[in-house]
Amino acid sequence: MSGAAKFDVRAPLGALFILLGAIVAVAGVTTPGAHPTGIAIATVWGGVMIAFGAVVSALAWRARGR
Repeated sequence: MSGAAKFDVRAPLGALFILLGAIVAVAGVTTPGAHPTGIAIATVWGGVMIAFGAVVSALAWRARGR
């Protein structure tokens, strides 16, 4: 197999989701306005994106150890 076949897309994908999730979460916290539930939905989805990015990054890290 060539070296390109060993590229694992999970590492950059996990980092991307963590970065974008942090941006969305910060935007949700800092955006003024009325939030009917008491918390901005952007904050919740930012947290979900961060969690997903952490799981994908952990899977990439685990696969690298094999």
